[in-house]
Amino acid sequence: MARAAGEHLTRQELDEIAWAGYRSEDAGRIAGELRSALRAGAAYDARYRSRAWQALARRRDPADLPLFRAGLREELGRDSGVAWALMVALEEMGESVISPGRGGGALWEEDANREDAEAYLRRVEVRSDP
Repeated sequence: MARAAGEHLTRQELDEIAWAGYRSEDAGRIAGELRSALRAGAAYDARYRSRAWQALARRRDPADLPLFRAGLREELGRDSGVAWALMVALEEMGESVISPGRGGGALWEEDANREDAEAYLRRVEVRSDP
């Protein structure tokens, strides 16, 4: 995931990637595999989904925004922790999801997080309507 995010890797991480059959040039392929896994959603545990969203967000690819928004809609009904990870990931991508007055928000502020996420989704849906 770190390689998909373009992050610097330790020697151990590079060895693990090589052991798994990936090369450093495979970042795009790894990102594609993360996208596929995230589309499958519930097939993976919450920790994996959270980390996968965060890794993919570090690529800051605007083409991923529809996937992130769909993921946020889905996670709001499934897992508030993963929804929070998505909110933070979207913020990393330059989207304004968390209300400015919340000072960045917090995982445990579930009601406020839900309100911010729903308001964000309404805003982006209005912008995308013809």
